Amino acid sequence: MTVYCLHPAIKKNGHDRYCSIQMIIPDEMPGIRLKQEMRDNFREKSLKDIWPAKVKYQYLSKRTARGDFPYDFQSSPYLILSLRAADALRDLLEPEGEFYPIECDENPQLTAWWPKRRLDALDKMRSEIRWFDEEEKKRPAYVKRFWFLEKMIGDTPIFQIPEDFNFFVTDRFLRRVRERKLKGFGFRKLWSPGEGSTHSKYIIGPWPEGEDINF
Repeated sequence: MTVYCLHPAIKKNGHDRYCSIQMIIPDEMPGIRLKQEMRDNFREKSLKDIWPAKVKYQYLSKRTARGDFPYDFQSSPYLILSLRAADALRDLLEPEGEFYPIECDENPQLTAWWPKRRLDALDKMRSEIRWFDEEEKKRPAYVKRFWFLEKMIGDTPIFQIPEDFNFFVTDRFLRRVRERKLKGFGFRKLWSPGEGSTHSKYIIGPWPEGEDINF
């Protein structure tokens, strides 16, 4: 097993290879408040009761390619996927979350996927964690170096952890992206049972060869 951090595909100069996307915020439904509500009160819960009838998005650039994994630069707690990617990954994603409709005038073939659970899969003793409260260690700020518990992950292809906001995936997810030739996905290698924590100290890409895979 190898665990990767999922990110949008990047070029060697550190820029997004494919189009990123942003929520259009109408007056009656502030997107920032919606995202805060989802982040604080609906983590690991269904969104069926609060998902708006219309959630509109727009591309930030018309000059770069439109892949299957447009990145929401506002760091939303869910994934935006092309319908092609959703179909290719459906059997991996549906057991772990829910799909919701979104609208985009430039590309109607998009959907959102919301995760419904987090795994307590981080080995806190061997990982390097930065805390808001260093003495009590109850409020994690971010994880600088990851070490995972293989038995807690099992065969789960995609997951989140309480200590970090990123999405993490395993070889199953990466293989499916490669097999279906999906575009716009990036994978930063973080950990494997044999090698332990493998990633470099750099938070921002591009990362070294062998540590980062882009499609």
